[in-house]
Amino acid sequence: MNEDETALGVRLPSVRLSPLRAVLRRMAIALAMLLAMFALVAMDLDGYRDNVDGDVSLLDALYYVTVSISTTGYGDITPSPRRPGSSTSWP
Repeated sequence: MNEDETALGVRLPSVRLSPLRAVLRRMAIALAMLLAMFALVAMDLDGYRDNVDGDVSLLDALYYVTVSISTTGYGDITPSPRRPGSSTSWP
């Protein structure tokens, strides 16, 4: 603890995580975000189209979410322009 903190009677909380635990925690948060986004896309599969065959499967949706979150965005799966009210805002 710093001398100034003890002189003022201030105690800041300090939680020490092991490096492995910190990495596992971050991975769990990233996985939870990925699954949440996957759930949103999976609920609106009809609002997306695939450039190969037109249909978007759950595996395609998982790929789409992973590529979108990683900001790569290849554009091979895009929101369908023929369905109004899609869950995304770009054409």
